[in-house]
Amino acid sequence: MKCQGCDRTISDESVFCMYCGTPIDFEEMVLNEDHSEVDNLSDANRLLPGEPETASPKLVQKRPGLLFQDPLTLALACLSAILIVALGSLLFGKTIRQIIVEKMDNQGIAVTDLIIPETRESTEITVPKAQPSIGFSTQQVQLNSGNYLLLSDYLTGDTGEAIAWESSDTSLITVDSSGVVTSDIPGSEAIIEVHFVSDPEVMASIKVVCMSESAQALATTLSELNSGEDNISTISYDKVYYSPNPHMDTLTWDKSLFYTLEDSMPDSDEDGLINSYLVEKRRMIDSSTGNIIDFEIFRSPMLDIINKITAIEYLSDNTLRITDYYYQDDGRLNFVFTRIDSIYTPTYASPVMAGERYYYSDDVLVKWRQVDEAQLLTDIVIGENEFNNTLGSEPLLYSMVEPEIRTAYDLKESAILNRAYITYDSVVEVPQKRRIVGYVSDTSGQPIAAATYRLFALDYNRVEVFVGLTDDNGMYSINVPEGENQYAIVIQKNGYSDVMRHHLAQTGLLPDEFQPTIVLSENDGEMKDVCILVVDAVAMSTVLWDDGVQSQMQRISAATIHLRSGMENIDGEIFTTLKTDGHGIACASLPAGTYTAEIIAPNRTTLYQTVIASDAVIISRAVMCPIPQPGEIRIVLTWDMVPNDLDAHLFTPYNESDAGTAYHIWFGNREDSSANRLDIDTTAGYGPETITIGALQDGVYKYYVTDYSNSEVNQTTSRELSYSGATVSVYTQAGLAERFYVPVQKNGVIWEVFEIRNKSVIPVQRYYSNIDAKPWWNTDKS
Repeated sequence: MKCQGCDRTISDESVFCMYCGTPIDFEEMVLNEDHSEVDNLSDANRLLPGEPETASPKLVQKRPGLLFQDPLTLALACLSAILIVALGSLLFGKTIRQIIVEKMDNQGIAVTDLIIPETRESTEITVPKAQPSIGFSTQQVQLNSGNYLLLSDYLTGDTGEAIAWESSDTSLITVDSSGVVTSDIPGSEAIIEVHFVSDPEVMASIKVVCMSESAQALATTLSELNSGEDNISTISYDKVYYSPNPHMDTLTWDKSLFYTLEDSMPDSDEDGLINSYLVEKRRMIDSSTGNIIDFEIFRSPMLDIINKITAIEYLSDNTLRITDYYYQDDGRLNFVFTRIDSIYTPTYASPVMAGERYYYSDDVLVKWRQVDEAQLLTDIVIGENEFNNTLGSEPLLYSMVEPEIRTAYDLKESAILNRAYITYDSVVEVPQKRRIVGYVSDTSGQPIAAATYRLFALDYNRVEVFVGLTDDNGMYSINVPEGENQYAIVIQKNGYSDVMRHHLAQTGLLPDEFQPTIVLSENDGEMKDVCILVVDAVAMSTVLWDDGVQSQMQRISAATIHLRSGMENIDGEIFTTLKTDGHGIACASLPAGTYTAEIIAPNRTTLYQTVIASDAVIISRAVMCPIPQPGEIRIVLTWDMVPNDLDAHLFTPYNESDAGTAYHIWFGNREDSSANRLDIDTTAGYGPETITIGALQDGVYKYYVTDYSNSEVNQTTSRELSYSGATVSVYTQAGLAERFYVPVQKNGVIWEVFEIRNKSVIPVQRYYSNIDAKPWWNTDKS
């Protein structure tokens, strides 16, 4: 057909003239009655067979399937489509492929069932240029005195721009125009700023620390301590280094040491001196048996001498051989008490306790006493003086018994004496090895292997002093030197948000300092909805809530919650602040990661709680302790959903030899005459399980946690307690006194957490799987 504007021949399918641009109006255009001599089958106006030539002219209609056959029209249409797709991608941040895949996911269709060709660019699209930026890949770097560091290696962003560098204190740390920093002053630090020359407002900063000599020495020590296998010191009893003196009938046992140290008379103020002693701990391995032995060393605070050592040896049948060694002020052996038990409970060698006792004087065994399970006593004494010194039995004279009994007596005398002095020498001479031990998992509780952990020394400008990787079980174990060094740790793994624990739990008293589990959240760039439920540790709820959140405790409304990034971040920058509603719940949308929630409410101790922001964790539970009265101590146990029932057990001072309920607070004996009480016994997960000590007395308290759910069905090697996230918090009127975290990857159902001795909390952190002969661990609650 011809264009009505320029009269040139154009395609019948054109919507406008390709020469002059005149639009073609198909509705108004009428074709001429003259037709081509050639019958064009594609001509819409050709005469049909039998149709007269005078028939009315027809309107031109576009036919399906032949749209945009003109090359220019087709090109313009394609360009328009590309521009529309590009604009949609810019506005909504998703390609067509992504939208299709998302729709398939929503409809339950497997993406792998459909092959969608990737979009290829067919034209260049100009988009607005992003604002220039610059940054650093880390917040802090460090160098040794006299060395240099190239800060450009840590730059991120538009690094091709011309930049300028500046130090906050050039007298300490200098930086040149290339970003090379140097310092000759150990222990110094400065902030180095970089900005664009063209726009100084585009800038970033990094902290540079010049390591002090002491920090360098600490880093070197840590490297040496962790360079080889993680060996525990050994102790050998194979050789005979000490032998007894010749027997003398005139020797007698001096009982003053034992009865002054031990609290054998509850109403007397002249005994129980051991409760004021300083307690040190060692862990060694018996070189001949391979058994682990924990030693507790009791040192006089006034004389700085050792008067007692308790050895707890872990036997292959899951029992313990417990041996108490008593030494005179001059170091000479005085008394030994040894027995077999399933668990280490506070006691002393009362006459009815089963076990063997060895009484020494001048390195001579003057009496050997055996007490069986039926409490029958058998005494063999060396002479008449000790015969007259013995009460409660009819002793046998050494000279009057059968030869084989005398032989057994002599062997015991030599073996016990040699073992006692080797023990004394070893615990004094061998330095204590300490480890920081922890576990790294994902939000489902599975271990994360090969995660990088970085140890920072808080006392040395937070410099990095050691780097390592978690093992296949997600564990990290760092040997640290003795001393009061404080540390922080950062855990990193590709695909996960970094987590910093700002203060590692350390007492300086344990071979292994167990840390709380560090949970890494997948970092997908999306915000995570997090809710925090705040409840009371003592008061039960009188309201039946219908919000689907399980808790039997009173909920706390209008509590203030400050969230800070990381774990144990108690004084850092506040990320956001929340308030709990009438249901005791506060919610926020947070970047994936780990946070410290500082929770404040009237008449309650301020609580610091770890909160995880991830797709897997929606509700975090926080248990607040009412401020204890003067003299009170409140112990709060919390855990995760599994196992359902953990129980708290408190053994109080003046415990009877059979650890009877009179001096034992548990679900079978909820209160005693000293106002010690079990406030809350939770049986459906999470806790709390709360015990209050009414008025702290002299003597020894022992606190245990037992996995009742598995003890009840005799699954004593279960690991559910170990992976329960159980936490024990000890509160006084002044606030949080101590916090303990359950050791992970342990088989067993009993966790011995701590003791209170001389009114001081002393960590224990032992684990047991033997519940024989101790009915309170699994007594039927029904």
